[in-house]
Amino acid sequence: MRDLRTALGWSQSRLATELCEVAGRDTVNREMISRWEHGRRCP
Repeated sequence: MRDLRTALGWSQSRLATELCEVAGRDTVNREMISRWEHGRRCP
């Protein structure tokens, strides 16, 4: 996930915002993206 995000030039906050827009819900934030990228949580 991190490799794709950085290839797009997106921050963790931007990715969270984009995911929320696609899902139509405000359920993802920067902290969640960080946990996913570090393997502490699964999406």
